[in-house]
Order: sequence, then C-alpha cells, then structure tokens
Amino acid sequence: MTHAAWDRFSTTGHTPRDALSHWMRWGERAIGAIRVQPRDPARFRGAAARMTAGSATISVMRFSAASAAKATPGEPDDAILFSLPLAGSFRYAHPGADPVLVGPGDIYLRDLSRDWSLSTRGESRLVTLRLPFEDFVARYGDPGPLVGTRFCAGRADVACITGILRSVLPLLQSDGPETRQRVLADTLLDAFRLLAPEPAEDAPADALSLHRQAMLHIARNLGDADLSPATIAAALGVSPRSLQRVFQRRGETMQGVILDQRLARAAEALRASPRPGITPLAMNLGFNDPAYFSRAFAARHGCAPSRYRRHLAGLT
Repeated sequence: MTHAAWDRFSTTGHTPRDALSHWMRWGERAIGAIRVQPRDPARFRGAAARMTAGSATISVMRFSAASAAKATPGEPDDAILFSLPLAGSFRYAHPGADPVLVGPGDIYLRDLSRDWSLSTRGESRLVTLRLPFEDFVARYGDPGPLVGTRFCAGRADVACITGILRSVLPLLQSDGPETRQRVLADTLLDAFRLLAPEPAEDAPADALSLHRQAMLHIARNLGDADLSPATIAAALGVSPRSLQRVFQRRGETMQGVILDQRLARAAEALRASPRPGITPLAMNLGFNDPAYFSRAFAARHGCAPSRYRRHLAGLT
C-alpha cells in the first residue's frame, strides 16, 4: 500500500475571492470537483489536510458555513465517500431523495457518481474517506444498501468506528514512519467493515461491476434519445438479457433507472436555473416527446415542469 505525506491547505493569507477558488481546487483533489457558496463570502475560512492510503484518500476539513454541490451535475465520479462529521451538522441531498441531516458521531455514505449537495449553518469539521468503487466492492461488498443511509451515533458499531477514528487520526496526522502510517490507515479502513452487510449469494463482484458500468454509462448518456437496454448492453459488450438480470437482482429495470435519472436531472436543472424552456430541456435529456416528459415529470414531482419552475421562481 502506497502512502503519501499529508497535503495541507489553509485559506489564511488569501483574499476572500482567492480563498474560495483555492478551496474548491483543493476539494477537487480530495473528494472530486465541487462548487461552494459560502453564507458570508467575505468571511469564509477553511483549513484542510489530506493523505493517500493505497487507493483511499483520507481528508480532514474545517470550514465556515457554506453550501456545496457537485461542480458538474451529470458528470460521474466512480467513487464512494464516507463522511464523518466531527462538529456541526450537515444537510445532504440527492436528486429524487429526501434530504438527510447528519451530525457529529454519525456516518453517511455518498455515491459520487450521483449528483449531490450539502449545506451547513455554522463552522464545521468533517472527515471523509474516498474509495474508488471497485476497491470499495473488494473491501466491503455492494455499497447499494449503504449509500444514502445515515448511520446514527447511538449505534454500537458506529460508536466503535468513530472511537477508532478519534484515536487513529491524531497519530496519522503526526507524519510518522511509513510502516506505522500503513498500519493506522488499514486499522481505520478495516473498522468500516462493521457496517458492511452480509454479501448476497446471487450478487457476485462481477455483477456489481457490471451494474456500476451500466449506471455510469446511463449517467453519461442521458441526452441520447436512443439510450436503451440494447444500446447499453452493446456498449458494455454483454447481452441485453444478461444485463437485465443484473438489474432485476436489485429490484430495478434499466428503463426505470433511465427514466428516474432523466427526471432527477430535469428537476436539478430547473433548481439550478429556472429559465430553460421546457421543450429544449426535454430534448436535452433524451425525451423526443415534450408532452410525455411533462406527464412523467408531473407523476414523479407532483406538478408539471412549468409549474415547478414557477414555484421555484416564487421562492427566490
């Protein structure tokens, strides 16, 4: 396992504008491309450190109240992120899912291939561990049952993990000998096995990998009106029937996943900028029929996209 020294960064000494741009560049190296909006840009402050432990990236951050989101919605990042708040509360949200409030002692998992956002109200401290998807599967199994779940501080297994974190982290940050750092990092990563579910006999690692590849292909090609189980299977070099079975094991269909992601992306686009026309938005997301798009959007979000947009405009 290869380890690197801690890469440290602080906004101290930077102008407010430079502080924010440097913070986002540092965040891109630690957890992926992000955009940050401080509650008070003139007073935004942050300090952070990160290190690599094999393929994992461990980051420790302290920052002023802010909101953050994936910098490029729809651009997949094939990784899983553990988030462990040390101070402050975090409101996490994914399109199409209810927001989750996470506080000190809790553990929350994010799938970085999906769009996400978070917000904080005061100064916060956070530890994150980022693992490529394939390495996560090899170490912990299928992340599906874990992603988007808040593991509460009151649970014995969560308390054990956070206790190990608080014991190991100061030693890791002391830049000791590489052998000691490797043992400490492995101890921390192994602790998260306490959250891993029992592996399903009908979900081998190659099926998990195939599902992941299909999900990434869907996310990258939502604007393709010809996107279908057949074109996805052809792109991955497998038969449509084999790929359908992988989704069926998870209680999903590819057609349903494609529609879910398109509708979630549409809502995200309207939230980000309530100006796009409904027809161009539908076409950009692979809907050949704007009327069908409006009906599907209303069935999912409770109102037509035009009304959804007017509601958002009324909130600003």
